[in-house]
Amino acid sequence: MATRFSGSLTDVGRRLFERSFGRMADFLASSGVSPHILTLGGLLLTALATYLYMLIKYQGAFYAIYAGVALIVGSLLDGLDGAVARRQGRATKAGALIDSTTDRVSDTLIALGIALTGLVEPILVLVMLALAMLVSYIRARGEALGVAMAGVGLGERWVRIIIFIIATLLTPIWQQALALSVVAVSILAFITVVQRIAYALRCLSNS
Repeated sequence: MATRFSGSLTDVGRRLFERSFGRMADFLASSGVSPHILTLGGLLLTALATYLYMLIKYQGAFYAIYAGVALIVGSLLDGLDGAVARRQGRATKAGALIDSTTDRVSDTLIALGIALTGLVEPILVLVMLALAMLVSYIRARGEALGVAMAGVGLGERWVRIIIFIIATLLTPIWQQALALSVVAVSILAFITVVQRIAYALRCLSNS
């Protein structure tokens, strides 16, 4: 049977999130906050981050701090929506579809924002975005064929987001940080694409 490349990485991420924000998820769930509101809030904050990224080019690198904060809070809400839905017993396939779709929109907004800073060559951002989308597509296609793809590959979305957040916050003192993060995420995404294709093919050949 094929084994996963890095299922433990996903498990570690989930444990860290629950340990850090589990009580917040409990509070929101008990307060009756809709997971969809959290999803929308995360998307709007990511859109705000895109605008703030653009201001870096025209108003100065200090706006990267604001963009990083917006990205942190938006990503937190994006992580909390699923946790709250599970606690409320409202986790559904429709909700999973909405969450997955908004994740792809958020990924595109982040890439657009980075491109608008003028600090990274647009072609590099385009390659990074294409590879990131391919990572998600392979998972979706594999699961449609009956292969459990969760946790396969090094470049899970939350890992990529953390890299972008760190690079964004570093930008005021090191403007090459964003370009380096785009290259790093591209390499990580490419490795993940290879890992997921190999894993899916092994599973399908053994079925």
